[in-house]
Amino acid sequence: MKSGSNHEIPPDAMDNLSADSIAIVVVVAVFVFDKILGMLKNRGIDVQKITRQIDDLYQWHDVRDEDGVLRWHNRKSLEDAMKTLAQSMADLSRTLVSIDNRLERLDNRVQAVAEEVKEH
Repeated sequence: MKSGSNHEIPPDAMDNLSADSIAIVVVVAVFVFDKILGMLKNRGIDVQKITRQIDDLYQWHDVRDEDGVLRWHNRKSLEDAMKTLAQSMADLSRTLVSIDNRLERLDNRVQAVAEEVKEH
């Protein structure tokens, strides 16, 4: 993974964090979050309304179908492609059955001719 600069971040960078470092990051994050909430309230922004809207958005996106798949992950184009594939497979199956029937009739005719030739 690359950061904004052209330096690579080592994959084990998070492994080198101590408990103290993590605690400092958490304290700073809480402090920043508190400052942001204070700024929003000072500007007259209803934080509770935003929280409800986020909750509504989460609930809307968390709807699952009978297989447990999130509904908003299903694309119409994928559904159409699956229907087309299923129809093509059904058509191919019918064609193969027809070919098998014709080959069987041909085999029966060849055997009948072979027996007739043996008799003569």
